Amino acid sequence: MNETQTVFALFFAVFWGATANVQPRWKAFQWPLVHLPRIRRRVLLSVFFFNVLPLLFFGLALWVLRGPATDSADWTVWQGTKLILRGVIPAIAVFGFYRLWLGIVECASDTFYYEDQDSIPDPRYRKKPGSVHIPEPTIEDLNITPYAGRANIAFGVGYMILAVVMPLTF
Repeated sequence: MNETQTVFALFFAVFWGATANVQPRWKAFQWPLVHLPRIRRRVLLSVFFFNVLPLLFFGLALWVLRGPATDSADWTVWQGTKLILRGVIPAIAVFGFYRLWLGIVECASDTFYYEDQDSIPDPRYRKKPGSVHIPEPTIEDLNITPYAGRANIAFGVGYMILAVVMPLTF
């Protein structure tokens, strides 16, 4: 790998890790309840946006960023700036995947979540004292609004455009 690919891979991993820290709240991969239609749709959406698309983007970005390594004797301020712009900026695509997923979930919340704890079909996953299961979040618990969904989709698209255009520009 050349320097740009290495920087991209490092920042992609860091940003992916940062994004993974917010997932427990949303239970994107709620495998124990995947037999329920709403949760199955959420898990499938999550697999697509958090597994399939990032892997495809990562491979494509590595291919776009290919090229010879730069001899350290030839480094200039412009070389460093170009390395940052071409290596770090595409890695923000991870935030785009998350924002797009979040926006879709917020715009169609009743497709992916139940309204409140009483509407969860499996009572073992409702919030209640002494439950051994981690409770399923609901629209009410997460305070989901379509307005936020539209904003998240817009920012997700913005992240993706920036992530794709930047390495092709320099």
